[in-house]
Amino acid sequence: MYSLQLLLSLLLLSVVGLVDAGPVVNLCFIYFPDASSTDAALHAYFSISTRQSDVDFQFSLLASNGNEQPIDAFRALITSTVDCDVYIGPRTSGYSIVLGPIVTIPWVSDTASSLTLSDKTNFPWFSRMIPNDVVGARGIVAFLEHYNYTTANVICSDEVYGRSLKGGFEGSFEGVIDTSVCISLAASRDEIAATLRSVRASSTSRIIFVATSVAARSTYWKSMVDEINAQGMDKTHIFIFPDAFCQANTLYLD
Repeated sequence: MYSLQLLLSLLLLSVVGLVDAGPVVNLCFIYFPDASSTDAALHAYFSISTRQSDVDFQFSLLASNGNEQPIDAFRALITSTVDCDVYIGPRTSGYSIVLGPIVTIPWVSDTASSLTLSDKTNFPWFSRMIPNDVVGARGIVAFLEHYNYTTANVICSDEVYGRSLKGGFEGSFEGVIDTSVCISLAASRDEIAATLRSVRASSTSRIIFVATSVAARSTYWKSMVDEINAQGMDKTHIFIFPDAFCQANTLYLD
């Protein structure tokens, strides 16, 4: 998925002219590309070169850990002497928002989806290659409407992505939101358990949308799933998770 997104990102720069065509265009990564991104960069180079053979696309790495440590990306953008034409990354919405005020050249993220980044007054240089969270939330709303569900509950992670996805869902859903609560990604299993019990006690709706970030790489996801099972809610409720659920690398299902 990331390979395709990055490929489309680089093609976009070429086809629609986000950068002025010149003899050399330097694409600067502010995070260390993984194997799929590196592979995509090679494919992108050959794809673009057939369309603009007069332009030499080069790739530079400004920050190796900018996707996990925003201070590294921040420092790189301020102190780097590399002549960049386009920034690539970071992938997370939260870190992209932090970097926005100091970016003054075209800038593309392949996964940052927060609605905040749609504000062209505050983020005039930002572009992305995936839909924002309103579009993702509308897909969930369409699912609920298809099965005639008119009430729902929302549990979100209290950070940029979770709040954005929650806002997109609540703004699109024409039914009734029985309960809506955000909890910290650092929440303990006891806190997660208490939240689930509260939602179950406060609402007759069987639908619970869990709007949670892929940043939940600690014990958050596993604690959530374990508590859903422990409380028997896997048999009484329907849980809807975003794509971050599939990327949680500490999630283990028996």
